[in-house]
Amino acid sequence: NDRVSKSIFNLPENSDWWLDAMFSDHARLRNKTSFEIWQQIENPKNYAIHSNFVELFINSEHQGLYCLNEQMNSELLSMVFDDALLYKAVAWDGTTFSVHEETMSTNKYWNNWEQKFPNPEDKINWNPLMYLTNVVVNCDNDVFISEINELINIDNFIDYYIFINMLSAADNTGKNTFLSRKAEKEPLFIIPWDLEGSFGRFWDGSAVGYQDIQSNNLYARLLELNPNQFKTKLKNRWFELRINILSPDNLISLFETNFNKLKKSNILDVENTKWGLHTSLTEEQEYLNSWITNRVNFLDAYYQEL
Repeated sequence: NDRVSKSIFNLPENSDWWLDAMFSDHARLRNKTSFEIWQQIENPKNYAIHSNFVELFINSEHQGLYCLNEQMNSELLSMVFDDALLYKAVAWDGTTFSVHEETMSTNKYWNNWEQKFPNPEDKINWNPLMYLTNVVVNCDNDVFISEINELINIDNFIDYYIFINMLSAADNTGKNTFLSRKAEKEPLFIIPWDLEGSFGRFWDGSAVGYQDIQSNNLYARLLELNPNQFKTKLKNRWFELRINILSPDNLISLFETNFNKLKKSNILDVENTKWGLHTSLTEEQEYLNSWITNRVNFLDAYYQEL
């Protein structure tokens, strides 16, 4: 229990840090760049993970390129109130709001979510998430329409829908998300993590097309029932972000900055030698740039028709 919080790369102090091997990502930078895109969309409204490239050595043996990421926890979110909450999605079904487990859990797991704060050893609080899930899965249309805008931070959820669809992040429609609130009367907001399966690559590194829509049961009901003009807000927000943050020029520039960091070192040569790979940053950058342009054009048409 001898834990100490320290700052790394001038980031906020924390006792936990996350080393990401990025092995399935052919470019080794999708996670980091995607975090940077979310930062531009959300900051300072809601938190986004920050990260830095590092070379990892274990007992003086070079392990290649890693990304050192902030660990999403109560310390990072400055949670000081007992009624604050942090839930982590750990599997599917329940986290896509397609299943509601009616039994109240007495431990840190419920419906494929894990309670990260409060400390489950001190207090279990599944009520807000259970209620939200029940409204989405079981309640009639009138109840959903009247209550959903009070249960979730709708502007944040609009941004998240746009974000995962820009990335075509199929692995982040349920799993690989956090839900949080800072105080009892606040709605839940969403934070993404583990975004390697994005921008034209699936979680296993295989290529995916640019003509798909990522969703879950919560978004399906929002789009179908259109509470408080959800679709209009979604459409307007896309075209607002499309002007700058989600323009192809900005997206390609963010990736180029990270590509250049890797190209200026010989770290990919080390990676290829260490793990017997044939990774080509130039080829992956060309693939990414083409995919981004096609994806934005596809989404322009999708949102225009809402």
